[in-house]
Amino acid sequence: MSSDDEILAGRYRLVRRLGSGSSCDVYAAFDLELGLTVALKRFRETSPDALLRIKSEFRALSGIHAPGLVQFFHLVVSDDVAFITMELVDGVSLTEFARRVGYDDLRGVLARIVEAIGELHARGQLHRDLKPANILVTASHRVRVLDFGLAAPAGPIAGTPAYMAPELFDGQPASAASDWYSFGAVLYELLAGQTPASGRNFGEIIVHKQRRRFPAVRELAPTAPSELGELAWQLLDPDPARRPMRQHIAAVLAHRARSDR
Repeated sequence: MSSDDEILAGRYRLVRRLGSGSSCDVYAAFDLELGLTVALKRFRETSPDALLRIKSEFRALSGIHAPGLVQFFHLVVSDDVAFITMELVDGVSLTEFARRVGYDDLRGVLARIVEAIGELHARGQLHRDLKPANILVTASHRVRVLDFGLAAPAGPIAGTPAYMAPELFDGQPASAASDWYSFGAVLYELLAGQTPASGRNFGEIIVHKQRRRFPAVRELAPTAPSELGELAWQLLDPDPARRPMRQHIAAVLAHRARSDR
């Protein structure tokens, strides 16, 4: 039976694969009971420890209803399958959106992302893998932040290396500050056209992150709004205690510089 014909839990017919990650596959699936199409994330690991973690995090995250965060629906676990269903978002990645709009529209969307992440933190949760691919923007500029919490590997290190805070590589636990570092890496990439740290190997990338050894946004994109470039630089501070937090980030994004007009 192909994935197009497969029905899970007697209810969800897989329509098409939307993408794959290190721990799961994501499909568009038709809910035969409700008559609507949802996103279905199917986990590859179904060990007792993995299922316990998924169940615990799903219980915490499914109760969070905030603008900008994708809505979870159901968790299904059986002997041979584990998956969650959630809101299916008709949108483009943040990177694709940024290519199409000016800085004014981009500011508005970035502000909505900050609001969503801030609400997640206010509920005692972390994203742990913030990156452009995990942020969708609809035609009406609505934001949906995806892949927060669930399915992150156990232990302190979780995320995508290019966007991860340097302290995570030293074994420090994830925190709100590490999420904001990831937001800074996203902002830097949108403005400068590349991620902030590169290198010939993984170890070199970590060193560049720890020492902030990469160009400032103004060196790569001199026409980008200076205060956004400075915000990205502050968020990428190797010291978590010196990074701006939600209120300051929102205030900067709310300010429209002359260069935007």
